Amino acid sequence: MRANIFAPLGMKDAGFFVPAENAPGSPRNYRDDPQGQLVPSATTGGAPTDYATQPTMPSGGGGLVSTIEDYYRFAQMLANGGQLDGKRVLAPATVKLMTSNHLPAEILTGQFGIGQHIMRLGFGYGFNCAVVFDPPERTCLTGRALSFWDGGGGHVVLGRSYK
Repeated sequence: MRANIFAPLGMKDAGFFVPAENAPGSPRNYRDDPQGQLVPSATTGGAPTDYATQPTMPSGGGGLVSTIEDYYRFAQMLANGGQLDGKRVLAPATVKLMTSNHLPAEILTGQFGIGQHIMRLGFGYGFNCAVVFDPPERTCLTGRALSFWDGGGGHVVLGRSYK
């Protein structure tokens, strides 16, 4: 990932753990305890939230940490159809596949979900992220197709589907 995505995009701080020198400025995830008080969360969805040690097993779909600047560069590459600053990372057709719904109508009934999201009319998944592919059907005021992914802490990063 470093050679093919992070370096070409100039993403200096993206990775699957936070080096000790960067740890003091890293955010932490919290959860509520049985008394309703916020307490530091040791894990989010089974993944550690302090990211202090390098994982022993590679992960392509979870556990990536980054700065907002690095993530912006990644998101801008997607918005540009797979390239940033003249460097192509993905083919435009790949970005379109990532941000287009691939779920059949039989699944878009409101009975199935992933994480916090329930798949329903106008809302499904591409090959990378959630997709609002029919804003009026979804009663969404975005005006155009929208793609997004929510992180381990419940953070949602929005982006327009590439056309």
